[in-house]
Parts: sequence; C-alpha cells; structure tokens
Amino acid sequence: MKNIFFVSLCMGIFWQCQSPCVYEKNASIPNQIWHRDSAVSFTFQVPDPSKNYYLNINLRHDLQYPYHNLNVFADLTYPNGKTQRDTLRFLLQNPETGRYTGKGNAGLFFNRIRYKLFEVQQAGTYKVVFEQAMRDENLLGVVDVGFCLEPVR
Repeated sequence: MKNIFFVSLCMGIFWQCQSPCVYEKNASIPNQIWHRDSAVSFTFQVPDPSKNYYLNINLRHDLQYPYHNLNVFADLTYPNGKTQRDTLRFLLQNPETGRYTGKGNAGLFFNRIRYKLFEVQQAGTYKVVFEQAMRDENLLGVVDVGFCLEPVR
C-alpha cells in the first residue's frame, strides 16, 4: 500500500509539472470506491474569457477497476446559474488487447481525457460536477478524479 501511495505521489508531481492546464485539481476517491451518489465537483474562474478552452477529466485508476470503459455525467454550471449536462463514455482499456489507454505503471493508470471544446460566453465563476454513471453503485478501483481547463492553442 505504501508503494502505491509513493508511486501515485511521484506520478502526480511529474504530471503537474508538465500540465498544459490553467486550472487543474484532483480529488481522491475514499477507499478507491466511487459511489454513484458521490459527485466530485470543481469550481473555477476562466482566466481569459476571450479565449476558448478544452474541458478535460482526469482519471487515475488501478487494476481493481473492472471495466474497459467509464461512463460519466458531467454538469457544467455557468455564472448565470444555467447548467448543461453531458453524458460521457471513455475507453480505458482496449477490449481486444487488454492494453490500458492511459499512462502508468505498477498497476496505477492515469488518463487525461478531453471531452469538450468550451467556448466561453461570460466571465465569472463556473462549476463542473462529475458523477459516475456505470451500472455498479460502487465502482471499484477509481483512485482519483480531476478536472483540467486547457487553453486552445
């Protein structure tokens, strides 16, 4: 367990140093079990409303994760209170080869998955909320979930 924590810490530091994100936060999932009713939320400011951004979900999972894919509900709330929901489906493992799509080693894998081109409509505070949308109420093997706001270059 200590080795997984150490590897996770080192990988997190490495990816933070190379991050293209202007905002990035990750939330640990208690006991690596993402409950269906445990939403993960992030509140952020858009640094330059004249630019467009990519919205990314960060996901770190281990070998206990039982599926090839991940379904997520993503709610984006605008400064005016309007909320937009997207239903997302990500491939985490090639079902034919069994090879994981993310970066990783020692049984821990990281995916930063771009899911939306965000055309900023207004300055202010935004909120993004992720909920797991799999058929299991308790989803094993999810170590942490995060959000990255990346400027379009």
